[in-house]
Amino acid sequence: ITNSNRPIVELVPPSPLCCLRYNPKSSDTLVGGSYNGTISYYDLRKQPNGPTGKCQPAECSVVEKSHHDPVSDVFWVSSKTGHQCISVSTDGQMLWWDTRKLEEPIDSLILATDSKGGGMTLGGSSLEYNTEAGPTKFLVGTEQER
Repeated sequence: ITNSNRPIVELVPPSPLCCLRYNPKSSDTLVGGSYNGTISYYDLRKQPNGPTGKCQPAECSVVEKSHHDPVSDVFWVSSKTGHQCISVSTDGQMLWWDTRKLEEPIDSLILATDSKGGGMTLGGSSLEYNTEAGPTKFLVGTEQER
């Protein structure tokens, strides 16, 4: 880093970013969750302004098919393609995405307690995923501390 006071790249999201993660399989790609509930995918190799400058999203989700609250966290999922991620929001949804086509989520899960807990919807605030725990095990922190 020759000049630490000047950014190398500036990401230009359609709405302010609440969370951002590098892809562990490709450090040139990032996924971000926005305040308006959308997901943005960035590929730093495809910058029109060269290695320095502003980077627009390569793909963005559609507002109507995204979260209804700001995205609290995003996480890359271990997959063969390296293009799948999940997002969580205080709207009570966990959404799975393929970053090659963000028109709509590929799967969804409503975060809710069981019938013993009253079937209450839980607002997701943080997310953790570890392949050692298994490909379908996720840890979601909620506003309700459950």
